[in-house]
Amino acid sequence: MNSVRTRKTHRGRPRKKVEPLDEGRAGKRRFFTDDENELIKRMHAKLVQNGLSDKQICKKIGKELGRSTGSVDQRIRRMRKDGEIRENPNKGRKDFSTEELRLIKRRYNKLVQKGLKNAEISRRIGKELGRSTGSLANKMRQLRRTGEFADVETLREREDILGVVEALEEFGEEDG
Repeated sequence: MNSVRTRKTHRGRPRKKVEPLDEGRAGKRRFFTDDENELIKRMHAKLVQNGLSDKQICKKIGKELGRSTGSVDQRIRRMRKDGEIRENPNKGRKDFSTEELRLIKRRYNKLVQKGLKNAEISRRIGKELGRSTGSLANKMRQLRRTGEFADVETLREREDILGVVEALEEFGEEDG
């Protein structure tokens, strides 16, 4: 089945010629060999010591083995589950600094007053801090849960109530 063949479309017209897939190329499943598994274990241990994140490790090992980053990632996950590789302490995560939290709170309140929604707020603040929108959205959700600041709708309701209270106070002053 190594010969060049043509495929026909649903209308019977011939398509361009299709070369057969080489062994181990896209579309073919290739199992990891024992040598590859050993190389993954050695390289993983070395790269973890160098402070690389899982994503960076998978990229380097994939390049070395001629495999996709995704396939190496899946293999490392399997090996970790089987206890062959330890957990990577160099997570791609970084905690928010006190300064970043102050900036988030300050910017959040200003952007709420401008009438922006949570998604847009997290996108803008994330861009300022060099963090993902999802990271900011999660942090803001966490801060709302702990009561460190209210969500947009609650703040808007407060503004509406305060506006009514101020109007009532002004109205009472006019009568008095």
